Amino acid sequence: MAYEFLSVRREGAVEYLTLNRPDVRNAFNDQMIAELADWASSLSESARRHEVRAVVLVGAGTVFCAGGDAKWLASTIRCSEAENLRDGQAMAAMFAAIDDLPRDGKGQASYIGAVLETVALTINGLPYGYALMGRGGQ
Repeated sequence: MAYEFLSVRREGAVEYLTLNRPDVRNAFNDQMIAELADWASSLSESARRHEVRAVVLVGAGTVFCAGGDAKWLASTIRCSEAENLRDGQAMAAMFAAIDDLPRDGKGQASYIGAVLETVALTINGLPYGYALMGRGGQ
């Protein structure tokens, strides 16, 4: 799948994922949610084959991610209950797809897993990283 709001590149066993909607501070909308779910599904297969061991997650521009896109969220007032439920389920499925990435057996992933050992991100240009350890108190 070609992505409009994500930029993905791989160097060796490291996947670089950039949320790419800097004009709205990389806020989620329905399309970005679908793209992230697709990316996680694709990454899962690569991780199972041990092709990816780490993910570097960044946001384009000066903000990592502002959360939900305010215009998109405001437009949901005109949606039916069924449409809003569908959107909510799509977002839940996206987070589940990320959370369900395979683990490497050395510990469970904290948020983004996969047969990944490290996740790194930058917030306003400052690097953060953590080894993948316990998830949700488990």
